[in-house]
Order: sequence, then structure tokens, then C-alpha cells
Amino acid sequence: MELETFDVSMLGYLVPQLVGAVPFLIGLILALAMRARIGPLAAGLTLAACALGLLGVIINAWWGLWGIRAAVEGGSPQTTIVVVNLVLGLIHLAWLSLLVGAVFAGRRQLPVVRTAVPAPDSPL
Repeated sequence: MELETFDVSMLGYLVPQLVGAVPFLIGLILALAMRARIGPLAAGLTLAACALGLLGVIINAWWGLWGIRAAVEGGSPQTTIVVVNLVLGLIHLAWLSLLVGAVFAGRRQLPVVRTAVPAPDSPL
């Protein structure tokens, strides 16, 4: 089994995949830049989500260009393709869950004023 080498026509698949990695790179940079403002937990979850998202994009790009072709040409059972697609879906679910967790971890609690005194003409 010999895989064909990279040719220019593969850019039609690879460029959109790599454009999909740009938001993850921006998220990594912003999480590092804003970690004092959003807190260490939210920054850590955001960094983990973006790193896992980048890993998913890289694996997905490799799988789409060479991996699935190697699996089909190599005579691998259909379950191999299903398992790889399932793993890619779980990676997607994991980074998305981490990002949602970062949103909730980064929320600031509103200060609760317990000793508030209403104004004399207040209806309260």
C-alpha cells in the first residue's frame, strides 16, 4: 500500500480545515492574555478546550487527506472508519464541553448588599 504524495488539489480540502483552526489559535492567545481578568479556572478550561480543538482539527485534516484512504486501500474493516469518526466526534464534544465550562467558571458573582437602607421616599 503506497499513499500518493501531496498535490495541489488537496489544498481544496486542507485550506478550509486549517481556517477552522484559526478560532482556536485566537482563543489560546486571548485566554493567555486575559487570564487575570477571567480567572485561572476559566483561563485553564479555555486553554484546554482550544488545545483539544486544535488537536481535533489536525487529526481531522490528516484523517480526511490520508487516513481514510489508507484504511480503505489497506482493506481495514468498516469498523475502523466508524471508530475513528466516533473518536473525532468525542474530541469535538470534549472541547465544546470544556468551553461551556469555561464560560460558567468565568462568570463573576454580583456583589450582594445585605445592609442596604432604602431612601426615605422609596416605595420599598
